[in-house]
Amino acid sequence: MKKVKAFAPAHITGFFTIDDKYKDPLKKGSLGGGFSLTKGVYTEVKVERNHKWRVNISINGSPAKADVSLTLINEFSKLIEKPYNIDVTHTIELPIGAGYGTSGAGALGLSLALNEALNLGLSKVEAAQLAHLAEVKCKTGLGTVIAETFGGFEIRDKAGAPGVGSIRK
Repeated sequence: MKKVKAFAPAHITGFFTIDDKYKDPLKKGSLGGGFSLTKGVYTEVKVERNHKWRVNISINGSPAKADVSLTLINEFSKLIEKPYNIDVTHTIELPIGAGYGTSGAGALGLSLALNEALNLGLSKVEAAQLAHLAEVKCKTGLGTVIAETFGGFEIRDKAGAPGVGSIRK
């Protein structure tokens, strides 16, 4: 069994406009500005090969359905041939559903951790694109992942996933 931990910062958006006119979810996003925080989401994954897929997710110590995490794991399953047992533990330092971008931070941390645990060799930007994809598919965020990927105070001047959209710091 391999265990990997990752952290992704929470984010507060100060102002934004939605740009979702494209069919390609990697081009969907938002324009605007905000800042990342020092608090966020700690994610730990444990992976082990198995004869079938099994996924367990907990958030702050309680079992959770976690649609964004499940969607992200489904995207990762397309990149590997063999099934795994995957245990995901998210520890969220801020209130969920209060505008801190915790679903994006959870997705980003999970994507970075899975990439390392499964030895996929994706770049940070490629892993972040998968997190953005999960957020867009679940309709939980449009500009959060790109902002959290690069941290600090940012202006999103081109909508899209990391590597597609752009920010100015």
